[in-house]
Amino acid sequence: MPFKKKIVEASNSVVHFLECHEDNFIDLWEKSILLHDGDIHQQKVRENGYKMYDLVKRALRNTISEGEMKQLAEKVAKERMEAEINIGEFVYNNNVGRSIVVSYVFQSGLSRNDLQLIIDKVNTYFDHFCFLVVSEYTSLKENEKC
Repeated sequence: MPFKKKIVEASNSVVHFLECHEDNFIDLWEKSILLHDGDIHQQKVRENGYKMYDLVKRALRNTISEGEMKQLAEKVAKERMEAEINIGEFVYNNNVGRSIVVSYVFQSGLSRNDLQLIIDKVNTYFDHFCFLVVSEYTSLKENEKC
């Protein structure tokens, strides 16, 4: 089977598995993240976690644009700054989400070779999203000083 077709089939299989476990993911992620009581955007955390999960699925299917990723990253960065929360908390929560998604990928039943391809895609996506959020957060903080 050609490589491109194989990766598309593996991606679709993982996305289907993720869709079947969506509620479990959000619940587990919410129980595992850092969240301060004083966070003025607490109610948006679940919403953002769900959006992130959806974007991961779309990234695996190659149906997400850079603009959509950047738009969510800007929203998250602005909320983190408004909440006056250390950006390290976001990075931690992002990595918790990545760990749970990777765990689900391992449970999806893919072959070892397919697993590596999908995990590489997931890691690349989470790294890029984290970079976008931290970059925007830093830019907002620098502009705040002016």
